[in-house]
Amino acid sequence: MKKIIWTLSMLLTATFAVDCDNAFIKAVVSMIDEPAPTRVDENSVIMGATCENEILKTTFIINDSEDIKFSKFTKDQIDE
Repeated sequence: MKKIIWTLSMLLTATFAVDCDNAFIKAVVSMIDEPAPTRVDENSVIMGATCENEILKTTFIINDSEDIKFSKFTKDQIDE
């Protein structure tokens, strides 16, 4: 279920112009937001979703793994 929600949100974001007043988009935001926080995998957690200015936004936390220390990245590296 978690991967379905994640895939659906990514598909909508990448494929369609988002109308924040659309009932379907509101339902997608609700489906993502209600169970949040939701663990996606070993390192990723969805914290929530919003639709603002015709943009569907999801907020993630990415935790360090054994191989990659995400906390060591600088803000400039993340923004790239």
